[in-house]
Amino acid sequence: MADGRFIVLGELALPLSPELLAVLEDNGVHRFYLHQAMAIDAIRSKKHVIVSTSTASGKSLIYQVPLMEALLEDPSTRALFIFPTKSLAQDQQRSLQAWMASVPSLESVKVATYDGDTPFEQRARIRATANVIITNPDMIHHSIIPNARDRWQDFFPRLRFIVIDEIHVYHDIFGAHVSLILRRMLRVCCHIFNNQDIRVISCSATLKEPDLHMHRLVGPTVENIVSIEEDGAPKKVVLWNPPLTDRPTPGVRRSAIAESADLLVYLVSRNVRTIVFCKLRKTCELLMKQVRELLKDRHDMLSKIMSYRGGYTPASRRLIEQQMFRNELLAVISTNALELGIDIGSLDAVMMVGIPWSLAAFWQQSGRAGRRHNESLTLVVADQNPLDQFYASHPQQLFTRSIPPLILEIEENQILEDHLQCAAYELPIDLLHDGAYFGPRLGAICTSKLKFIPESNFFRPHPSKIYPHPPSHHVQIRGIIENETIAVVDVSNPNDHRILEELEPARVPFEAYEGAIFIHKGITYLVKECNLDKQFVKVQMVRVDWITRQRDYTNVNSVSTQFKRDLGPTWVSYGEVERETVVFGYYKLDKRGRILDTYEINMDPILRKGTGLWIDLPSDCVRELETRDIDPMSAIHATAHLMISQIAHLLSHSPLISGISTECKSPFATRHRPTRVILYESYAGILRNVYQGFERLLSLCYDCISQCPCKDGCPHCIYISTCTEENLLCSKIGALVVLHALLHSQKPRPENKFVLVGR
Repeated sequence: MADGRFIVLGELALPLSPELLAVLEDNGVHRFYLHQAMAIDAIRSKKHVIVSTSTASGKSLIYQVPLMEALLEDPSTRALFIFPTKSLAQDQQRSLQAWMASVPSLESVKVATYDGDTPFEQRARIRATANVIITNPDMIHHSIIPNARDRWQDFFPRLRFIVIDEIHVYHDIFGAHVSLILRRMLRVCCHIFNNQDIRVISCSATLKEPDLHMHRLVGPTVENIVSIEEDGAPKKVVLWNPPLTDRPTPGVRRSAIAESADLLVYLVSRNVRTIVFCKLRKTCELLMKQVRELLKDRHDMLSKIMSYRGGYTPASRRLIEQQMFRNELLAVISTNALELGIDIGSLDAVMMVGIPWSLAAFWQQSGRAGRRHNESLTLVVADQNPLDQFYASHPQQLFTRSIPPLILEIEENQILEDHLQCAAYELPIDLLHDGAYFGPRLGAICTSKLKFIPESNFFRPHPSKIYPHPPSHHVQIRGIIENETIAVVDVSNPNDHRILEELEPARVPFEAYEGAIFIHKGITYLVKECNLDKQFVKVQMVRVDWITRQRDYTNVNSVSTQFKRDLGPTWVSYGEVERETVVFGYYKLDKRGRILDTYEINMDPILRKGTGLWIDLPSDCVRELETRDIDPMSAIHATAHLMISQIAHLLSHSPLISGISTECKSPFATRHRPTRVILYESYAGILRNVYQGFERLLSLCYDCISQCPCKDGCPHCIYISTCTEENLLCSKIGALVVLHALLHSQKPRPENKFVLVGR
């Protein structure tokens, strides 16, 4: 199935200056897309703007052109660009510097990054002289706002543009932190520097209700937001289902990796510059390995294809980015590490190995091709799992299903209190004027958690939050970050050991256990030694026609109960849970995925604490499932998936993005597990509210699944993209039996079969 979009051009309300127009034309920009023209006109009218279009639709010009116009009119203009990652910031610095250098009147404009890597001896000069500062939320939080009054008096009074790129990455807990950081910064600009002449410009990939998300992110003090969603960039999307094989088991299709390798070689042989997105690091490496085998006699072509993912050294990643940008490569095989808008030059096609984790990721990845105003192709290669095969049978669902809205947990008490302590340090809090920035619970939290100064009627931070460092020093906005890494060392040459990449400690049990085949850039290595205490893994290059796959399981167990409520036939409980992951062995597999041998290993379990809610199935329900010859685990698994998807309707949230998970069930598991539906989250927040409205959630789930016209399951009911077992063990009728029992027979008794509606 192909879905085409055609070029839609627009005109600016007022023409550009001759100098700027000439520079744009020299760089190949002769006309603007409709969304570009609309956004530039809105910014010129001093409106705040959110642009939500595909990745390769030329969003950078939307803020670069008005900035250059403003600098031509007033060379003292200042702009602050905010990017979620350092690599994006560096990419934007190169782009902006190139534009400024091409405009004769702007050659003296200074563009600088200001992040944790900026040398201290350079920071004062950047603050005083840079016209454009490119930074990230972490730096604003830890360094810029706490020192605004003393160190930023040259910059903030003349600040005219705040550009927030990739705004769709700011959601959930991290988004809440960034939202409050932005509100703190706008408050400082207004109340310390009397600057209310700031335009906020944000860009996003395709996003549902983009204006509402921007409003939530920057706060109610930013009014009159103009939302631009028209996308004039031409796109074509093709869904490709691999052919059926001749194996004895019916319905088995060729693997998505093998099919993608053939397709990629076909595209590259015709000089189609392509980026391939893989959902997992291992998929990325297996695909690169397959391509190496296909092109073993075509080194000229193979040298133009590289893999790219997290774990590679920064120098290696930068080199690959530069090779792509300089058109030295024809293809790059990547995880979502390249999903964000790093400019890697002009691309003709995007290939996805499997349906991405979310519809938002699908459109984000699709947009990576077509830069430089050219038509682009997106080729989606379906995998064997039920979710992918559903989309292969119903491809229109990829285009008609709406993208769920993002959520921001800005009302979470602890996060709000943390940032109020920071805000009170930066400028005393005045309940009369600061409610607009921090919401209706400002007074209650200030009264109970901050220090009241009666003489001024202001609030200052609690003394325990100030010493020995400012409050922002104690507030981590990205959760738990593993600073330690494990070096993967190639010892193939005894005289020249070299670090291939660095792994997070949590990944080692899955990828680098002793005996594993570790794949780096498509080349196979055998793990000879794994020493977590000394933080290294030794590998040796080998040429083998087999790979390994870890044998593992994950249990989610209740630890302690905080709340418990009678549902009639059973209880629903909320409290602390523990997630236990155990890697107990590995398989040796041939090229077709067949097991050649089985090995056992002994590794310590990986334990993570969190909060959750759980429901034990009534004994009558378990007996009915067994009578119907339904595996209770498949019924529990489907019910948990359905609950996760329906939390969106219960709380007006998007739970798949909110980090709510379950203990996913494998059809190959043999260990005993309790007949219990359990949901968990790493950070307390959503599930406590779910517990309070649990009976309503059960009704929503029953109504959804009983009215869904599919036969065995689909993304509208029991399939979710985040299932770690690929939705293989899910029973739709089993979920109905469970819900019927939990609702205490308040709904009609489920039949054994479903009547298909509208198919």
